[in-house]
Amino acid sequence: YPGSLNVNKSLTLLGANAGIHPVVGTHPTETVGMRGPETILNNNYPAISPQADGITIDGFMFTGSGGRIIDTYVDANNFHLTNCIFDNNVQGVTQGVIQFGGGSHTDMLIDFNLFQDEGDHTIYTGGGPFDRMTISWNEFNVMGESLFWTATELVDGVIQGNELDGTIGGVPGTPANIVIASAAI
Repeated sequence: YPGSLNVNKSLTLLGANAGIHPVVGTHPTETVGMRGPETILNNNYPAISPQADGITIDGFMFTGSGGRIIDTYVDANNFHLTNCIFDNNVQGVTQGVIQFGGGSHTDMLIDFNLFQDEGDHTIYTGGGPFDRMTISWNEFNVMGESLFWTATELVDGVIQGNELDGTIGGVPGTPANIVIASAAI
């Protein structure tokens, strides 16, 4: 699907591989499922714009040629991104593949995703609050920062079990990292 989705109400979007995570993370008990043909969203600026609380995105593949595949500047509390693959092969300068700008983004969960991108930032946070945000069991094969934090202070957040790697298309690169630009995590 090449279009852009603006999701302005609580909604669960289930792709063909909902509930099946790609080969990611170091979770001690989860097993990797056999993924079938992908539901592919191919768009930038954005492919999906969460504009409400209580949105879940599960089991999609996102392809793009720049940044802001998921992008929002409004309240999007209780957002859950899981079991997705992001394959973004063009450098998106000074923006995130996933970008959460102004607005409230509390109780967010980003887990069991595979990020393969050449952007400056994979997850970019600004504004806030981001209280109780959890980023866990993802694999970041990225050229830039896995997480670029410019938001308000993270309260009761968890970042665990993620794999950070700079390998792009099988070519080793600079290991991905987490950058805290303005506020404490």
